[in-house]
Amino acid sequence: MSGNLLWRMFWGTCGVVACTLLLKIWPLVPMVISAETRERVRTTVEGTAAREGWLLSDIVLLSVSPETLRLAYRPHLRGPDSDDCLELHTYTGTLRPCP
Repeated sequence: MSGNLLWRMFWGTCGVVACTLLLKIWPLVPMVISAETRERVRTTVEGTAAREGWLLSDIVLLSVSPETLRLAYRPHLRGPDSDDCLELHTYTGTLRPCP
């Protein structure tokens, strides 16, 4: 193989990995940009976990907007995994199933 081809393969692989990571990270960008949103998300998730009796490690944030969080609740139990997609309102703390 030519050295030029190896560099093209390397940079092509880097591009694919970067695009994949960007697609996973993009829904969480509002938390990175706004300290207020980050704090509201933290307090809302911790309060909901305490109220529902969930472990924080069972919660996966899927997307963040200023008013709602979309999260997946996956309890660490033996047996088949249940994925519950929930929307959590950041101001009221109300939970509802994802539409």
